[in-house]
Amino acid sequence: MPIKLIVGLGNSGERYVRTRHNAGANMLYAYARNAGALFRYDKFCRANLAKASISSREVWLCTLDGFMNESGINLAAVLKFLKVDIGSCAVCYDDINIALGRMKLTLGGSAGGHNGVRDVLARCGDGFARLRIGVGGRADKRQDLADYVLSVMTAEQTAQMHSLDGAFPEALELLVGKGLAAAQNVVNRRDDAAEQKAEG
Repeated sequence: MPIKLIVGLGNSGERYVRTRHNAGANMLYAYARNAGALFRYDKFCRANLAKASISSREVWLCTLDGFMNESGINLAAVLKFLKVDIGSCAVCYDDINIALGRMKLTLGGSAGGHNGVRDVLARCGDGFARLRIGVGGRADKRQDLADYVLSVMTAEQTAQMHSLDGAFPEALELLVGKGLAAAQNVVNRRDDAAEQKAEG
């Protein structure tokens, strides 16, 4: 099913902007700025919406207002408003199980402990593409997970995230233009190769 809507998950508010949990929304905002796509707030959906041309196709970009763990509420409203099926969506979000500065493109599966994805699954259903942005795991496993993902990244960690500045737009172009399987073939193979190089 062609991608018609790309959603970046995150918490609203200035205090959350530079946290790990806002990686999805932040990457989408950066993409929109570079593409010249302007977000406008829709009070019915409680979401920021923008139109963008990706691979010569018109696609909606979206970030949701409110808290991460209620992402499904507003996304359900967006889907209804735009008349888009969840299967035509790509959801971008942070993943602690992926190394910082890497990405994985997947379809289906569990929420993996991510409260935003859990709420989307509960309220909107499954079948959406997932662009999982690595933020790395906790150095100290005793640290509360919520505290970790809501903590601000260091300057060095932020710089590592910027290594995706080229890969993220390419992933969206491939996903929209050539479909999930073709995009996975590039995005996930690159990530696997980077992992093997790091281990070798």
